[in-house]
Amino acid sequence: MRTPIRIQNPKKIVIWGTVASGKTTLARQLSLILGISHVIHTDEIFNNFNNNENSERELELLATKIQDQLNDDSWIVDGNLDERVPRQNVAKKADI
Repeated sequence: MRTPIRIQNPKKIVIWGTVASGKTTLARQLSLILGISHVIHTDEIFNNFNNNENSERELELLATKIQDQLNDDSWIVDGNLDERVPRQNVAKKADI
């Protein structure tokens, strides 16, 4: 049996998973429980953006904006990231 990892007061959380697995629901619940108001729903951002036939340059600017938000003191990121926001970059900044 594994011992659970305990992290006191996490402020930077990443939630990845398959489509319709409850990532956004979990992110919203954790946001309320932990008092983290900055939730970045990457699936919603990239899906809405891709459906609007915007330019590649605009998509790059959006990805840069998301990466800049990762410098904030607290956040929750949920979704499956676009290759413009590499998972390893997000994971390095996360508490859990």
